[in-house]
Amino acid sequence: MNGIVVYMIEGITVYMIDGTAVYMIDGIMVDIIDGIAVYMIDGISVYMMKMIAFYMIEMIAVYMIDWIAI
Repeated sequence: MNGIVVYMIEGITVYMIDGTAVYMIDGIMVDIIDGIAVYMIDGISVYMMKMIAFYMIEMIAVYMIDWIAI
């Protein structure tokens, strides 16, 4: 869980995960990696980026699981 910073910007929750910005806007997770925006809609969003799975539950908890695709 190292390298994770959570802060608020004008009501938007921003997660900084090892330099990757993950934005929460109105329940929609917007992930910005290398200039590519990936939108995840639903309470549970699972996606793969660079061999790292970010597992989001209820738009609150963020887990990093290496080499595992959920």
